[in-house]
Amino acid sequence: MLFYILIWFLLVSVLNLIILFAGTLLYTEKATDPVVVDRGALLTQLIAFWMVIIAPFITEPNTLSIQTHVIDGNIITYAFSTMLLLVAAIAVAMAMQAKAEKNDFVHVVYWVLGIAAVTAYFVIILIVIPVNIGTCSCKDGYFGDDCQNTCITDSICSGHGTCSAIGCTCDDRFSGPFCTSCVNQYNYESNCTACNIGYSLDLECTTCQQGRDPKTNCLKCLDGYLQNEIYNSEQLGCSVCKENYFRPTSNPLVGSYNKFLEFGDICTPCEGYPNVCNGKGTCKHFLKESSAGNFIYENKTVLGQLANGDCECDPGYTGPTCLKIPGFDLDNIESVCNGHGDVVEVYEQMETDIFETFQRLECVCDEGYIPNTGENACSCRGGTETTCTACIFGYHLVNGACIPCPGGGFLKSCNADIGAGVCNDGTCTCLQSYVAGGYKGENCSECLNNNFYKVGQTCQACRGATGPGPTDACGHGTCITDGRLKAWEQGTATGLDSYAVFLSQTGYSGTQTDLANMIGSCICYDTYSLNMFGLCS
Repeated sequence: MLFYILIWFLLVSVLNLIILFAGTLLYTEKATDPVVVDRGALLTQLIAFWMVIIAPFITEPNTLSIQTHVIDGNIITYAFSTMLLLVAAIAVAMAMQAKAEKNDFVHVVYWVLGIAAVTAYFVIILIVIPVNIGTCSCKDGYFGDDCQNTCITDSICSGHGTCSAIGCTCDDRFSGPFCTSCVNQYNYESNCTACNIGYSLDLECTTCQQGRDPKTNCLKCLDGYLQNEIYNSEQLGCSVCKENYFRPTSNPLVGSYNKFLEFGDICTPCEGYPNVCNGKGTCKHFLKESSAGNFIYENKTVLGQLANGDCECDPGYTGPTCLKIPGFDLDNIESVCNGHGDVVEVYEQMETDIFETFQRLECVCDEGYIPNTGENACSCRGGTETTCTACIFGYHLVNGACIPCPGGGFLKSCNADIGAGVCNDGTCTCLQSYVAGGYKGENCSECLNNNFYKVGQTCQACRGATGPGPTDACGHGTCITDGRLKAWEQGTATGLDSYAVFLSQTGYSGTQTDLANMIGSCICYDTYSLNMFGLCS
């Protein structure tokens, strides 16, 4: 429609120019007053001009108003355009007056001024100061400068938002161009009120629930959890720890509270895992059987959430990771702190910690004994903080310090715990008895001769042994001992104690490997046999 109006305006304009300047048309020649003709042409042109201006407001559907959307938002443009139109109107009037006075030069000048004012009007409106007309007010469900975009799918913003000038403004927790999804990991089927499986609602569906692995989109449990769908699964969640793991608790009354402050309440490995408790104890882990527990696992009561990850250490070991107590000789619990003190665990709060942490083991020595740390703890007596004047059993004094005897301090000195010897100023005097045992070596750990054999750490004499020779035991036979077998294997035995002599005297038909299972036994010579005392007669 606007195109046709514009064509009509151009035709009218051309015709009016012809009327004004040509003066040759039939109806102008008949006119008795040429001024009236000119004024009529100008009036016709002015009406046509304003019709073109207001035509869009009539021919095109819109929701704009001139006052609100044109004038109020474009005061400067409106003022300039009004002034130019006023100048154009005055110029036209003056041109008409000049023509009436037959002043052709002034007539042309005013016409030029009027045309210039109209031209400037269009230049200012279209180029210099563009008219700032507000955007259309779109129908509900549409947006854009020309309302060309829509928010509608099945319904406006899928029923979860409102349509704005930039598209859908989604309700809380909804997202997407048409509000067809949720923010974070909220579940759309729940209207974004619940999380997808595995995500925590407390954390607005941004993080996995406790114990779930973010690498699996929160569907599987972390490594420290029991891999058994009866106890842990996508639906059940992750709560049961596997063996040698425990879940720290936020309850300050439970021993794992400090671990909770450090790790949170996820399944945490026991100290030293996989070498739990240094191999010298058992960990109070989630699945540890205990009548005091609060969880049933495979029809057994286990510690469950009461597990605190502490180590129950073997004798001679203590601390969070079952460290060896100073002075402990690995066999005798009496050797702890060398028999002259009690062990304590030292906890200190470091500068960067929020609670005390384990630092070391120390001995609280009996009065008059020092030092309180190290393998020689509580071994010095009668001295000062740095100098000893006397030592306990198993140690000897060297330059003001107590040094362990050969074999170790306290009961391990010279293997004193099995009665193998005694320490005299750092030298062992070994027991040599065919009744109580015979020993030799720097720390009395070797058997005296080939007529003694090892029973554990002790050296026991063969039956009937009275001396070191092969004929000094078993009566009429040979005693099988560790030392004798070793000499035969290495080929160092000679004379009557050689393997060849043994075979010729006994007629033995087995192998040396078979003899290793006969340690401490007598192999009789030909024509002899064992009597009730285990001797060959």
